[in-house]
Order: sequence, then C-alpha cells, then structure tokens
Amino acid sequence: MSLFSFLDSFFTDLGKKNKDPYVKEKEAFHWFTNKGYYGEQRSIDSYSSIELELLLVRATTENNELVIKYLLRNGVNPLKAILQTETEAQLSLLKQNGASLKHELIDPSTVEGDKVQYIKKLIRFGANPNACVIVNEGYDSDAATAEPVKFLPLAYSLDSIEAVKCLLEHGANPLETDYTGRRALDYALLAASSEICDLILAYAKKSGQPIDISSSLLQLMKAKKSVRSSNIKELLAKTNYLIKLGADVNYQDKQGVSVMMAAMSRKGIAAVQQLLVEHGANLELKDAKGRTALVRVLNKKDTAGFATLEKLGAKISSKARQYYEALVEQERNLGSDEYDETAMTTSEIRGRNGHQLAYFKSIHKE
Repeated sequence: MSLFSFLDSFFTDLGKKNKDPYVKEKEAFHWFTNKGYYGEQRSIDSYSSIELELLLVRATTENNELVIKYLLRNGVNPLKAILQTETEAQLSLLKQNGASLKHELIDPSTVEGDKVQYIKKLIRFGANPNACVIVNEGYDSDAATAEPVKFLPLAYSLDSIEAVKCLLEHGANPLETDYTGRRALDYALLAASSEICDLILAYAKKSGQPIDISSSLLQLMKAKKSVRSSNIKELLAKTNYLIKLGADVNYQDKQGVSVMMAAMSRKGIAAVQQLLVEHGANLELKDAKGRTALVRVLNKKDTAGFATLEKLGAKISSKARQYYEALVEQERNLGSDEYDETAMTTSEIRGRNGHQLAYFKSIHKE
C-alpha cells in the first residue's frame, strides 16, 4: 500500500469515527468479545438475544461500562444481569446507564430463591407492581395480533407471605383485576393461607377502598377447581371465613348470578351449599333472564342438583317435579345395559309429559 493510500484510508476511518459518537463503545464491544482485534469482529446483529444477555451479565460482573452502554443502547434485555448482580455498585452501574424493566412481568412463581429480593430488584428498575399487560403468545402464535392479557403479580406470589407483603409495600393495588376479572384475594381464597387473605384485606382497607368480599364469595363459588374430599374442608373454611367477615350470601353479579346459583353449578360441595342456606341464602332469587337456581339446574338436566335444592327447601312446582321425574326416567333408560322393548323412548317420555318441551320456554315465567 502506498503512503497516499494509507493516509487516505486513515483519514477516511477517522472521519467515520468522528461522525459516530458511539465508536468507543463499539470498539470496546469488539475488544470485549474478541479479547483484542486479532479475532473476527462480529457485528452485534450476529449474536442471538441469549448470547447478548449473557454478554451483558459478564460486562456487568467486570464493571465494563462502555460495553454495558453499548449493549443497553442496542436493546439488550437487562433482566439476567440485574438478577445475577449482587453488589450495589454494579446495580447502580446498570441503572445509570439506562437499564429498565418497565415492560417486564413480575412473576415470583418462577423464582426458586429469594422472592423478596427478586421483587425489589424488578421494581427498582421500573417493573409495575400492579397488573402488567403482556402479549398472550400462548393463544396466538402471531405476537403482533395476539390479544393483550393482564396478569397480577400479587396472584403469582401467594406461596410466600413475605413476597405478598413486599409487593403491597411497593404499591401493588389489592383491588386490581386480571384478564378474568379476579383480584388477588380471589386467588388467595383458592390457594393461599388465611394469613395472606388477611394481609391483602388489611392493605385494601388501609388504601381507603375496602375489597367487596361479597363478590369474592361469588368468585369462590364460581371457581372451576375440582373439589375432592381432601379439600372440601378447605372450601368450607374459606366460605365460612368470608361469611364471618360480612360477605352477603345473596350477592348477585351484573348477570344476576347469585352465590347460591354459582355454588349449584359445582359438584360435590353439598356441605358448602348447606352452609350458605344456613346463613340465609335465598333459593328463589332470579338471574337477569328470570331463572331461579332450580330452573338453572333443570336447564342443565342436573337431577342431582334438583334433589339437593329440594332437600335445602327450594319451592318445587308441579311442572318442575314432572320434568325432573321425566329426566330421571330418561337417565334410567339410557343407562340400562340391556335393551328393553317395554322401556319408553325419549320421544315417548316427552309425549307422556307433554309439558316437557314447553317447560323450557315457560318455566322461568312461573
């Protein structure tokens, strides 16, 4: 290369460096990744996101501020570096160079170690202690068109009272609802101890906006969690817990669904249904479509539910009784192992009880 060519190349490169304000960071990155300029200089785009996150962890551990700046400026997620950093100086280094977790979901259920430190670190870097909106990629592979789904950090902390307390102390709103309309208390009633429920209620009261525990009682009855003999006692205890706190056993939602109606939609909780009646549950309440709990169970052809409501004292009309008996007979015939020529067919049952089809149209008017 001639002297002229060398000088021309030198000043051209110098001009590019002067125009690029981040040239020092880029050079530091190449040096950091190659341990000098003897190896191949890979562009940042040639690294996977995981590789870049691990490089940021290493740069933070080595206190390499230029590389930290370069990686963060290029959008590398700092979560791993933040969680794996143990010293205050290194956390401050990340913070002052723009590390942010404001779009990160706080999910303590994924943490095996210290959940409190995990929460504090994420909140320090901007994570939202309340419901965080993320893209629900589980239901739609196209993230650009996926529906946003709301999650509650509090609901993901229910295995640790310390984690719940930490979130509440850092501004988590106990009244916030997730994409199902449930609050942290509603999840706590299903999965957590009464101490955690007490803590959530106390913070809600402290905020000046007490939780409507009657709606929580309805949510508890609506839960589709299967009830086995091993946890029926727990459901009874949680129901009694809310009733003692003043929950209205006759509470109804906007669709008119009452606590008792929701309870009758579940199997194997006769003891809970009995408890509600003992505390004044009205079996004759009607939903927005004018249906009582009895009508709703008959519409679902739930003969066991009918029998339960009758035992609990529900008013049974003659038409409802005939329809129930027809259903029982139909179940008996359909359940027979051998063909019986004398058995009545479904249409014959309907013919004998001509009110049956009309019943669906008229029973809610009674």
